[in-house]
Amino acid sequence: MTTGQTDTPLGFATEAAALPPPPSRHALLPSDTAAAAPIAGDTPTDTDPPTDTDPPTATSATGAAGATGDPGSSGVAGGEIPLGGAHPPSAAELALTPAILAAVTTSPPPTDAEVSTFLTPATLTRYLRARDGSVPAAAAALSATLDWRRRAAPGAAPCPGCVARPSAHSFVPLGTCVAGRPVVYSSFVGVTDKSGDGNEAHLAWALEELLGAADTRTYVWVMDFAGFGRADLSPAVGRRSLSLFAAHYPERLSAAIVVDAPPLFSALYRLLRPFIDPVTAAKLTMVRTTGGGAAALWDRLFPPELAARVTAEVADSRARAAAAAATTGAGQGGWARRMFGVGGGGTPNEAPPVPPTAVKEGVWWTRPPLPGTGVPYIGGMILEARAAAGKGG
Repeated sequence: MTTGQTDTPLGFATEAAALPPPPSRHALLPSDTAAAAPIAGDTPTDTDPPTDTDPPTATSATGAAGATGDPGSSGVAGGEIPLGGAHPPSAAELALTPAILAAVTTSPPPTDAEVSTFLTPATLTRYLRARDGSVPAAAAALSATLDWRRRAAPGAAPCPGCVARPSAHSFVPLGTCVAGRPVVYSSFVGVTDKSGDGNEAHLAWALEELLGAADTRTYVWVMDFAGFGRADLSPAVGRRSLSLFAAHYPERLSAAIVVDAPPLFSALYRLLRPFIDPVTAAKLTMVRTTGGGAAALWDRLFPPELAARVTAEVADSRARAAAAAATTGAGQGGWARRMFGVGGGGTPNEAPPVPPTAVKEGVWWTRPPLPGTGVPYIGGMILEARAAAGKGG
């Protein structure tokens, strides 16, 4: 090991003197260092999304350094963002949980079952951290969430939109990162339900299956912008998702990796930035599939088998986007034409190959996660629900 460096549990060598302190609301797993093994990426300003063009800077984990530039550029560089996760409740936090629970006001009051399955010390701690240690604020947020859970029953049944049409949404658990956190992949290619109600219902159900409701686990989201077009440029839908995460699933996101965001994303990000919590914004980084930036990040962040799987999913999404461009010449095709050089004649100049053995044939919901990783097979649940409803596979 080089003098002056420390090897983190994630296998990265980082300058010990440059390690930033953890955000006050982004507690780390006991196995993590004080800075949480950093991954390359930029941290956002109040108006701009993180970019992949800025020179490397030592930033705080809460994103103090500004980011400028066009998110359409290649490569990955910039300051450090944390790959963090919430550690179990501390003794000080546990001492506050009875007061939080006593201050939860719902009608009727919380039942014993709700206390044992949702209002656990871990859940109370997540809400306490999300409200900067304020017991009244945590209790008020939990009261709103408990009322919502009673109405929405987010984990009661698979997403109804996906049961009706499996291509409705894309949010696919694939495996676990090198820190043991679930990794979810999504893209915009072929997604047919772009409504706020449908998106919220799917995300809530998937997060319940992925994380459960009563602990402090976090997840990594690979958000691929393959297929993103004007139909996806809805601030209302984005605000619904952000509100869902902040109000009912706080302190769950470990890192969000945005892949190949088009220029349209800058406009959407500026509209949504006021609704994004600064700690959440600091977990966002952007990478490009061109120039090797994404591949290098996958190799650092994921075990080899998962890195290959994410690479295959990304390639598959681009191949399908290019095919859509050649067929329709519009909508998602515009994105693919810019990315893959689809010309006026509708023929792709080049589309990324799909590794033949890495991804199972068929649309995303037929693809199981990597075996032995413990993440749920969301697509299998949809298939079972469709079969039970007489809708076939």
